[in-house]
Amino acid sequence: MDFTTLRKNLKKDFAGLPEVRLAVLGDAPTQWLAQAIRGLGHAQGLDVRVFDADIDQLETQILDPASPLWAFGPRHVVLYPAVETFLARFAAQPQAGRAGAGEAAVERLVALWRAVAAQAPGTRVIQLNFQEVDDGVWGGYANKTAASSRYQLRKANLLLMEAAMAHGHVLVADLAALQARTGRAALFDPRLYYGAHMTLAFEALPAVAGLVLACAGAADGRVRKALVMDLDDTLWGGIVGEDGIEHLALGPTGVGQAFRDVQVWARQLKQRGVLLAVASKNDDALAREVFERHPEMVLRLDDLAAFRANWETKVDNLRAIRAALNVGFDALVFLDDNPFERAMVRELLPDVLVPELPADPGERPAFLAALDLFETASHAADDGERTVRIQAAQAAEATRGRYDSVEAFLASLSMEAEVAPVGPLTVPRVAQLTQRSNQFNLRTVRYDEAAISRLMASPGHLTLTFTLRDVHVDHGLVGVVILARRSPDAWFVDTWLMSCRVLKRGMEDFMLAAVVAAVRAAGGTALAAEFLPSGKNELVRDLLPSLGFAPAGEGWSLALADAAPRACLIRSADAAVPETGGSPA
Repeated sequence: MDFTTLRKNLKKDFAGLPEVRLAVLGDAPTQWLAQAIRGLGHAQGLDVRVFDADIDQLETQILDPASPLWAFGPRHVVLYPAVETFLARFAAQPQAGRAGAGEAAVERLVALWRAVAAQAPGTRVIQLNFQEVDDGVWGGYANKTAASSRYQLRKANLLLMEAAMAHGHVLVADLAALQARTGRAALFDPRLYYGAHMTLAFEALPAVAGLVLACAGAADGRVRKALVMDLDDTLWGGIVGEDGIEHLALGPTGVGQAFRDVQVWARQLKQRGVLLAVASKNDDALAREVFERHPEMVLRLDDLAAFRANWETKVDNLRAIRAALNVGFDALVFLDDNPFERAMVRELLPDVLVPELPADPGERPAFLAALDLFETASHAADDGERTVRIQAAQAAEATRGRYDSVEAFLASLSMEAEVAPVGPLTVPRVAQLTQRSNQFNLRTVRYDEAAISRLMASPGHLTLTFTLRDVHVDHGLVGVVILARRSPDAWFVDTWLMSCRVLKRGMEDFMLAAVVAAVRAAGGTALAAEFLPSGKNELVRDLLPSLGFAPAGEGWSLALADAAPRACLIRSADAAVPETGGSPA
């Protein structure tokens, strides 16, 4: 999509689209980038309201609590330090002072990050890094002297990455990587620069806007969670049903290496926490045999959270996979070499992302790597275990038919939960759940790690985390409740969310028991709560009345004196079951 098309989108109807408030501040003109972001937002189904500050107004806007920036109320603040501005300031310095230019530039930006966090807790910073541009002054020796701009730019980008690790509300949009893929000429037009001081070429604006919106989307929970792959001529070369295993193109030489590299990429995604699945028109036994017997297969059956090899349509198989993984269609990415299959999925399942895979297999590894399909705003230590949990849940579900009732089946799982306040080790996972949980999420409030840490330390808040394990698998941390004190006796449910992989097990009853016990221990007598619809959380529209909350104005309330014990087949890992919990008679 080119910039002209994005500008035409500005005239289209934005009514009814989810609103995102985003500010762009740079030390070079950003008005065209702001237009590209809003236009691309429309193409992605978003009403992106963009505040575009005047040139080089970063400190003026961010440090002033009464500035137009904070009156606008952004959810995301984009900082764009143009490399051209860096180089101009670098050249103007005495040579003896240039060795600290990169560090000084990053110190300035980090100070702004901290000011954003202080002024508007919960607001995200999307930091564009520096394109690596060489002034040619030092030649090859630039790599050996701190006085060169090349050294300082590379140092600045490394320092930005390291600093962002310590600031949970900051995401780095990798402009340097974009230039490395596309070349300097694709991002910079000297005619625009010397004619209007524009540092980004018109042709580059859609890609840069894409970087920004990908970061914003990840922070707001719009993330892709699963990669669904075709098999024949996608994961290997050839058709197994016709060519046989021994004649498939897969291995360390020729085009077989390209197919193998796609598998390596997919397995790395799985290790990071992305779910992998197969949807193939194929004989199930033959397809599985390749995974089990072919010596050059990188992916194995235990890497896959779902496997559908049959003669149904790809659309039907994607529907089945979505249900098995318990995610939305907008969480799926589908890879298929066949243009017909891609077109059908795009037409009938428009929320599924379907890349236009190159016809030449040799072009695919680099093509897929450049798309950044699985942008994320967080990572937890146990993300790589998601596939194991999905497989275990499916194994447990397969045994359901052996029991006369749901209660008997749940009892057979010997479920055990543990309740604990948020601690230093669980902050990343809790922040991740607030950012990614969409369906079972009462208010859909997003928090980064810094915000969770503040809530953890706040005397006016209670934080509860819930883990669950059963005879099949340890599901890890699956639920979060954050409570805010409204008065000495009353508490408000700021956040109540749960992973959908443990739905229909009675976990919400267990959580309520723990919440009631915690509020009573803090001297509280009442709970207030509300449901805020997000378009994706209809699942919990009736959660509060189902748990005994009564209507109260525009929200709900629960008098703890009236909180009756609720049947629960989940036992507490502690010696005592939470006060309002219990087992069915």
